[in-house]
Amino acid sequence: MNEKMNAFSAIFINKGRNKIYVFILMISISIIGLIAWLMSRSLDEDQDAVNLARTQALLKLCDNALKTWIDENGRIPEESEGISVLELGKFPPRDAWGNALVYKRNNNSLLSYSFYSIGPNAIDENGDGDDVHAH
Repeated sequence: MNEKMNAFSAIFINKGRNKIYVFILMISISIIGLIAWLMSRSLDEDQDAVNLARTQALLKLCDNALKTWIDENGRIPEESEGISVLELGKFPPRDAWGNALVYKRNNNSLLSYSFYSIGPNAIDENGDGDDVHAH
């Protein structure tokens, strides 16, 4: 019985000390949460930069392969052929956001085309807006 009384007194008689411990615990959890939130924001910004760089590198690689194909065949692919003529291992190539790359033949020139990613918003803005190019 005496042991039960000691446990009871440790919990309920020392209420002031327990309140301080609970307060310190709440502050600690709040600080940890704030740090985690700040780190996640930083990681999101870093991930955006990584996605952009990865997509630009893929576009450069595909654009170089397309230029080589054009040199070998003496023409640019029709829009219906697209970049499937490149015989890439993984087709269609996808940007860092999971979207297929866009190839459009410019009608006003026989040797002109557009090649880009529709970017993070996944809306084709005809190469404008947040669409990503190989530069």
